[in-house]
Order: sequence, then C-alpha cells, then structure tokens
Amino acid sequence: MPLNFNEEVALNGRTMNVFDYDTFNEYRDMLQYSAEVAIKFNRGDREAVLPVRGSIHNNVNQPGVYLGDQFDIITFPETPEEEKEYYPNKDRLFNFADSKSMQEHLDKSDRLNEIKNQILESPDNLTHAPLSDDDKPAMRGLKLAINYKGIDIDKYKDRFGENFPNNKRKLTDTDITLFQLNRYCECLDLDMDIVFRDAEGNIANPMKKVITVNVFPGNGDYTKIKDLDSDNDTLDEDEE
Repeated sequence: MPLNFNEEVALNGRTMNVFDYDTFNEYRDMLQYSAEVAIKFNRGDREAVLPVRGSIHNNVNQPGVYLGDQFDIITFPETPEEEKEYYPNKDRLFNFADSKSMQEHLDKSDRLNEIKNQILESPDNLTHAPLSDDDKPAMRGLKLAINYKGIDIDKYKDRFGENFPNNKRKLTDTDITLFQLNRYCECLDLDMDIVFRDAEGNIANPMKKVITVNVFPGNGDYTKIKDLDSDNDTLDEDEE
C-alpha cells in the first residue's frame, strides 16, 4: 500500500507531514530520518500531534517521539503552553483526505500555503552569505540576492531536500555551476536571466544586439532581443 501524504500540521514554526503511529511504523525506514514528520495520538476527546525528535539518547523532556531500536519514548505535553502547541486546532491541522468538496480542499490548501509563507517571512536567524574578493560573478550575484532577501535559509530546507546541508555549505564557496544556480533559484523563489552582448573593442562579426534569455524558470518565458541599431525590442521567432 503506497504511503499517502494527506495531512499536514503547522508545529514549532514549521510545517510537517502527519501520520498515525501504525503508519509511521509501517514506513519507519523511510520516515525516521526526516525532520518534518509528526505522529498523531488519540488522547480521549483530543488529538495530540508530536514531532519525531530523533533518538531516545537525546534529551526526552520536550513533547515528541524519540526513537529506539527496541522501543520508542513518547513524551506528551504537560504545561498549558505545551498543550496549546501540541493539541493543534483545525486552523493548524489540515487533513485533506476528509475534505467533503473540492472547494473545501482548495480552502485548506490556500490556508496551508498562507501559513508556510508566514513561516518563511518570519526568519529566526538571518542567513548572511559571506562575500569574498575571490567570488566569481555568478556566485557573488547569488550571495547578494540571498542577503538582500533577508531570509533564514534553514526554513527552506524542505525545498532543497536531503542535500540541503551541502547546498548550505556551498554558500561559503567562491564559484557555482549553472545547475546549482538553477536549484537555488527554484528553492528560493528567484528568476535568473543571462545576457549576451558584443565584447568591447573592435571585434570581428559583431551581432549588434543584446540577447536576454530567461534561464530559470525558463518554461514558457521569452527570449528578448534588443537590436542596437533600432529602438525596438523583439521576441525570438519561436516565441512570437
């Protein structure tokens, strides 16, 4: 039976996929290493939603599920503040499987996306990509974009996936590939253009044009060509 990602919760300043304990154990090998997984437990007339916090060898005082080889430790909320966080109401818990209409499903999706954007727009620790005199132009441009955005890049780690630690360390380098730039643009809501123009000086076969190509997202966007002998901008023939 395939694993269904039908339920999400806003918890501890991020969003997580929610599963019942039986489903989590069925797919334990897949889910246990994710930092964005929570497990729901029926507690009388209420439902607790607890994040998976890693090994039982960690401090187990915080509400959550701590995993072991032979058994797990489950710490339930005790204080009023903890109960407010870990017994989420419908404003923070979204079960798409029980939607009774397409409109209800869309309303939940819109609200969840609104919460995700609020989380991204409320950085806890601003990421500052260190600039270096040795930075290649592409890398300097990316670092400046990240610094001007004023973000906590850790909150975008779901978008980067398993390779996030390497992507984050890349910001200390001085050079970057086009493939890596595309990945950053995709994950950080950035567009990227490349501009082709004649080199300066008396060169052979000048094209006398400035060609701007949208590299990311690149799907359906046009290539803009400016003729330096004319005041008009044109589109690439294939896009007209």
